[in-house]
Amino acid sequence: MPQLHEGRRLDAVTLRPALLLGLGCAVWAGWWTRDLVPARYVVPALTLLGLVLMARWPVRAGFGLVALLAAYPLMDVHVDNGSFLMPTLVASYLMGRTAPVWPGLAVVGSFVAVLTIDDPTVPNAIFGVFLMGGTWLFGMLIQRRSEAGRIAGHERARLEAEDQDAVVALVISEERARLAADTVGVVREAVTQMRETAAAARLSLDPALLTAITQRGDIAVADLRRLIGLLRIEPDTQDIKSPRPQSQLWLFDMVTALVASTIVVIEVNLLPGIEPDRATVVGAVLLPAALAVRRTDLRVAVLIAIGVHAVGAGLGADVLPGFGTALVWGLLGWSVGAQGTRITWLLFTAYCGLVLLLVQRAEPGNVLFAALLITVPLASGRAWSERDREFEHARAETLKLLSRRDEVISRAVAEERLRIARELHDVTSHAIGVMVLHAGAANAQRKVDPDRAREALEIVQAAGRQAESELQALHAALAVPAEEEPHLERSLAALVDRMRAGGLDITASFGDLPSGPVGQTVYRAVQEALTNAARHAPGSRVTINVDKGAVEVVNGPGRRTRTAPGSGFGLIGLGERVRSLGGTLDAGPRPGDGFALRVTLPDADRVDDEATR
Repeated sequence: MPQLHEGRRLDAVTLRPALLLGLGCAVWAGWWTRDLVPARYVVPALTLLGLVLMARWPVRAGFGLVALLAAYPLMDVHVDNGSFLMPTLVASYLMGRTAPVWPGLAVVGSFVAVLTIDDPTVPNAIFGVFLMGGTWLFGMLIQRRSEAGRIAGHERARLEAEDQDAVVALVISEERARLAADTVGVVREAVTQMRETAAAARLSLDPALLTAITQRGDIAVADLRRLIGLLRIEPDTQDIKSPRPQSQLWLFDMVTALVASTIVVIEVNLLPGIEPDRATVVGAVLLPAALAVRRTDLRVAVLIAIGVHAVGAGLGADVLPGFGTALVWGLLGWSVGAQGTRITWLLFTAYCGLVLLLVQRAEPGNVLFAALLITVPLASGRAWSERDREFEHARAETLKLLSRRDEVISRAVAEERLRIARELHDVTSHAIGVMVLHAGAANAQRKVDPDRAREALEIVQAAGRQAESELQALHAALAVPAEEEPHLERSLAALVDRMRAGGLDITASFGDLPSGPVGQTVYRAVQEALTNAARHAPGSRVTINVDKGAVEVVNGPGRRTRTAPGSGFGLIGLGERVRSLGGTLDAGPRPGDGFALRVTLPDADRVDDEATR
């Protein structure tokens, strides 16, 4: 039955099932009122009209059926007449399926009130609430599952139509902005403090200020190492929800079985008019045991119910017509309809036949009533299973799409973090190392050669300004993906000049210089090699050869002095850069003494072509 709403336009999709239900209930009502005039004409016709109109105005049509039921006495129809049973059950079910909760409950409550008005006893009211309210609850559960299935289907469709590249770009943009504030800002503050301290120290050559530069550099490198280490930790995007333990479901079923047995005991001892024999009572108390295993093994549950009734029938016991028995029929029927296999359906069909035979033997007038108590939950469970399969399929597809998207996002975020970690190291580690080394040189020369000490502090300031400029560019690049590619030859020349001023004896030879990502990696390779030479071999002779994608930087031994701190990720990050472009890196000690770094990168044009594919 499709979802219906108050005021929905009638069409073939909504009218056909409503018309079939209405005709079925009209035939039922006509059978029960066939000997009553004018009821045999009025009741079937108004029943058909009310159920058809429910396809558009469920609440209004529901109250119309309530009014029809209230008019039974005017047509000499007693409420004990079975003509009301199927129409009110169908209407209660449709209230759960189609109407808002409270208006639907108002209609169902009106049915109960009208049916119990002739005999307003507590048992009758309870039974009416159980019958109509349970049917309404079946309809509401199916409606909720249908709504969940629609939502899951819409979410699946949205994910299928989603531009995954745009989503990844948005996540990366947010990640870049966050990292710009969390990482670049921290390091830039340290560089600025060191540069400003160097400017103040140029005038007085105060040893405390010079020492402060070195100490702040050590702290900055420690912060840099921590930040880069954090950036290299892959983000965890998994969100796995554990299913409800099976033991909890088994415990719930045990409690349900005990409740049903307790209801039977209360009915036998407290409700008037029920005086069954001992075999009937024992059978009714044992029957709820089937509920204890209905989700563990539904076949066993149905076999238990068959066994209890079969043994009871052999002992002459009847079916106890009460709430406890009806609860067992309802829950077993729902379970078979919702999740039963072919064998379970055959077993339950046999069980229904046995129950109806026993009811026919004891109370022939209640056979149809018992049949409805069994078949309504069965049909409701079947409708639930169809909606549940739709929901589970849509949810599984949605989870698959979400998992695939999260995997792509996680991989992209991890790659972006690695890229930022490399950029952060390349920009700051070199500058901080130069600043610390020259601050130490200034401290050593402040009494012997003050002018040379001030020159060293000028280099500290210049390195700080250069680092601030590069950090600003990195911050801007994180905020805006597009970045202006620097001129490689000028950048390399400026880098060599700075390192020469730091005490390295550099001989550089530049041939054809690549552009794009290959050119950027060439610059970072030379920068990393010179930074390591200044840090570990200050004053050494360094030879640089660059031609297209081939880079070779070789340095000899240097004088022993204080080693500037490093982040420890320089060669690791450079290797990742090189390998991402399909190149190779070889770095290690030279035979004898010194160190060599060799990088081979593919042709820049080929890298650009592959990047655009």
